[in-house]
Amino acid sequence: MRRVFDMLVGALVCGAMWSPAASATAAEPAKMLILPFSGPSRGDGLWLGEGVALSLAGQLSGGDLQVFQRGDVEELLEENGLPVGAPLSRGSMIYVAGRAGADFAILGNFTVAGATDGGGKVKLAARALEMKTLKSGNELAVSGPLANLPELENELAWLLYTGTGAARPLSREQFRERTRKAPNAAYASYVQSLLAPSEANQLKLLEKAIKDYPDFPEAHFQMGRLHYRNRDYEKALPHLQYGMKIPGMRHRSGFLIGTCHLQSGRTDEAVKTYKQILSWARRPAVLNNLAVAYVRNGDDTSALHTLLEARGAAPADSTVAMNLAITRYLLGNSEAAVESLEDAIKAHPGNGMLYFVASFLMEAVGDEIQASEDAAKAIHLGIPVEKLQQEPPKTWMRVISTWAGGEEEP
Repeated sequence: MRRVFDMLVGALVCGAMWSPAASATAAEPAKMLILPFSGPSRGDGLWLGEGVALSLAGQLSGGDLQVFQRGDVEELLEENGLPVGAPLSRGSMIYVAGRAGADFAILGNFTVAGATDGGGKVKLAARALEMKTLKSGNELAVSGPLANLPELENELAWLLYTGTGAARPLSREQFRERTRKAPNAAYASYVQSLLAPSEANQLKLLEKAIKDYPDFPEAHFQMGRLHYRNRDYEKALPHLQYGMKIPGMRHRSGFLIGTCHLQSGRTDEAVKTYKQILSWARRPAVLNNLAVAYVRNGDDTSALHTLLEARGAAPADSTVAMNLAITRYLLGNSEAAVESLEDAIKAHPGNGMLYFVASFLMEAVGDEIQASEDAAKAIHLGIPVEKLQQEPPKTWMRVISTWAGGEEEP
């Protein structure tokens, strides 16, 4: 099926003319998804396809272009049931671009003549596929010494920037300032770390990238994410701070920084950081974690209002529902707390924590039979009921660890 889909897309791409102005409007930024460039699958040049795409995404992001960054792409892949980090067919990526609402998908390729360690020459070529009509534009190409790859990337990015049919505010000189700063050696290590199969290899490559180029925001941010995933929040924090410098990653970086503060007990800093993020994007995960910080600070009323907004934005989220129930109990409204869990339990019958909290609340309202049944279900689902019963209810509230929602940062 995937092969048939790829062939269909290929036929449409090859047989069409590009008319880009139909997608971009003055009222709304054009959305663009840049696919990894295809090329020779050999030697050190393996990093080029992914690296060029990442560099272009960073340079084109902002202003009147909304370009999906690597974190956004990972989130889209997960939402569409596709593997993160595994090679994907071009048809699959175009499918993802369509599901994401992209106006353009950038399809590119590269060729290398000579050594890939800097002594050879490289050609980069790209076409803009208009997603609404699946019409493809003319090929845009640049070539030159591989040692000049950052400048070639910037030239290709400029051609894409000016070739999508809408007026652009930056001059060529202003756009040249977006040229990748990290030298090829450090950048290659960083990109290879994203493709490495094990965490040990990823850390080793990131350490090399940062050693070769200390002021490397993307490498630092990725290092921070690895420490964050391992719940080493103190190690993660200084690296994650660099993410605030990366175009398109400010929201995600700030969320992870706030969660580091929250998980390390710095609730005032967490509240401050989450509020800043909410001024940019009112995401359910941010609202949920801000409410947890409020409760830990003793501000249950602010937590209630925040969780009600989170539930409105994500009515099916089990973590938000459970935290809302606990907060209502803390405010003395056990009946409303029980109501907060009813739909969540129906939607998530395998969530043992929901049953545990429900058992506590049912006992609080005097329904001991239902409380016993819910406790038994929680135990069956692996919840340490007796241990949790020794802790105060506010400690049962759960933090959402990912920008997309979930327990672990990918």
